[in-house]
Amino acid sequence: MLLNSLNSTHEKTLLTVVLKGVSRSFYLSIRVLPSSIRDPVAVAYLLARAADTIADSNVVDENKKKQLLLDFQRLIEADISEPNNWPEFNDQLLGQHQHEQEARLLSLLSQLFVLLNQQAQRLEIVNVVKTLVDGMLFDMERFSNTTAGTITALESREELDRYTYLIAGCVGEFWTNICGKEDLSDTDLSSQIDRGIALGKALQLTNILRDLPRDIKIGRCYIPRDVLSENGISVQELTAIDNSENVMPVVHQLIDQACAKYKQGIQYCLTIPRSSFRYRLAALWPLLIGLKTLKKIADVTNYLDPDKVVKISRNAVYRMIILSLVCAASNTCIRHWHDRLQASIQKSLL
Repeated sequence: MLLNSLNSTHEKTLLTVVLKGVSRSFYLSIRVLPSSIRDPVAVAYLLARAADTIADSNVVDENKKKQLLLDFQRLIEADISEPNNWPEFNDQLLGQHQHEQEARLLSLLSQLFVLLNQQAQRLEIVNVVKTLVDGMLFDMERFSNTTAGTITALESREELDRYTYLIAGCVGEFWTNICGKEDLSDTDLSSQIDRGIALGKALQLTNILRDLPRDIKIGRCYIPRDVLSENGISVQELTAIDNSENVMPVVHQLIDQACAKYKQGIQYCLTIPRSSFRYRLAALWPLLIGLKTLKKIADVTNYLDPDKVVKISRNAVYRMIILSLVCAASNTCIRHWHDRLQASIQKSLL
């Protein structure tokens, strides 16, 4: 993976190592993108990942983290042409962070800010990173009053929809603006942006369902109160593993919502021209992993047990990649693959 705009070979290599270290499966999608758009997507991801590292830090208090994130938004809008140190991060977060690659990422922020301003797609990168930081601030503010033994939940479907846009839907919009403009008319681009947003929201809904038991353990509930109450379930009931069976109708309802958005997502993939094979793969891989994850969630027993981790194995991901290289150029094969996964999920929900 090359970050072609960096002059220093050492910086380029280090950023590549950090990107792989902090991005997990998303690194695969970035790696497969055409070289012409790999840099702006990588820069956007690394900046967002740095902000997320700040938001998750337990080194400084909540008020200080909020201020650091607001400063981060201000800095990505600034025209920084020369590297400079940012003492706030170096003094308060760096060196105390337990994750080596995240600490390295924070140490490279000044280079990232410079690299940002060398990108032709700078405005798109700034917009998506600012939106993602807005999502982090929303998350912090929404759950700021959570104390030991209590659970704070989102209030409504509308709030969940807004949250999933801020955290992931905006990324689908960004990818389409970066990757899809050359291949689509203005009308088709608008529709493709909507599909990209839907795919991002589907992926975030999947993450919410996958992580729910562990989020409940720390007092956070991303299933809205209105959805729970409609099914006769209180937020507090989510703390007991024995209530797993009672909660599954709500889980199935949200799985159905995610599946509907994945159906828009597969149309997103099919709309990408076959000639843009790498871009098609980059969009297809997270969709397939998301559907496979939903299948595992639908099949899990004792869903509310926080010690049960739903995860797609590395070997399964590699098999998916190899198969996709064979069939991704065929719309019929892609649609059949998607439909088969959707059918397997629906069978598990019966």
